[in-house]
Amino acid sequence: MKYKFVSSGQNVDDALVVSQTLRGQSLKPPGPSNILGERNSAGDLYTRWTRRSRIAGGLRPSTDVPLAEEKEEFLVEWYSGSTLKRSMNVSTGMAMAAVLEGNGASKFAGIDGNSAAVSGSAQALNVVSLQTITQAGNFIEATLESTLADSTIIFGLIPTTRDWRASSATPDYRVELSSAGAGDLLELYGGTTLLHSEDASAYAATGVRIRLILSGSEVRFVKDWTPGAPALAVSPIAPTYPLRLFARVSVGSVGTSNFRNAMMTTDPTPGTIYSAAQQTLDFGSTQSAIKVRIYSRSAVVGLGDYTEKTI
Repeated sequence: MKYKFVSSGQNVDDALVVSQTLRGQSLKPPGPSNILGERNSAGDLYTRWTRRSRIAGGLRPSTDVPLAEEKEEFLVEWYSGSTLKRSMNVSTGMAMAAVLEGNGASKFAGIDGNSAAVSGSAQALNVVSLQTITQAGNFIEATLESTLADSTIIFGLIPTTRDWRASSATPDYRVELSSAGAGDLLELYGGTTLLHSEDASAYAATGVRIRLILSGSEVRFVKDWTPGAPALAVSPIAPTYPLRLFARVSVGSVGTSNFRNAMMTTDPTPGTIYSAAQQTLDFGSTQSAIKVRIYSRSAVVGLGDYTEKTI
């Protein structure tokens, strides 16, 4: 780009021509802040952060700064010293494995990655996701499997203000799969209201996958979700955020309860999971401390600045 500075009374032709190369530095998004990491029983590392913005980036309690890009994207890099081990492209709204903790004898007792199970006699385990959901447009999903008699699984969304460890803890929106003397039963609840009930004998022992979708002021329950799949039930009770995925797996006198492959979205909170399998492939074993570098990405100028932290 070429331009001239002309002083008062000066002829334009006499002014010097100045060349300037515009590199779009002001368009580069700043690196994120508040990088946090948490590990589950398997060694999977859940990492989350807070975006920063090129515009209106002041402090805003209890809310995010405006998104100044066409969409929210990041490049996440994992390092051993100065050696790059793995890169991940992350967009908000991507489904990720739920990172679980429980109320058992230890934080991860009965938990295997994003699954949990109990078996035997008079056993119960409550689990909750470390991730939270703060707005509509997200979902949680898991496979529920109840084998033999006298076993129950409760799965749903629970407010973060509620004591999820209590034996009486009940999510606001829940699915109950039970196997008892009366047979296998699937029930869906919004609050204390029973929304749907059906015989589950065809799938209780092999598993049924249920998705709870937060849509506007509703929560939609979908079995074996595919695009366009109809909802089994819709709860008109507006959710109170923030919410976490919750499950209770329990057996009475005999049985097995399995809660498997829990997935969720947490938009607008960006995050990703560096799985134990990926760490083992990259480092030879799971790592207790890893250096991560996170870049914000712009559709116009590409990578912006990065923030680095060992977690």
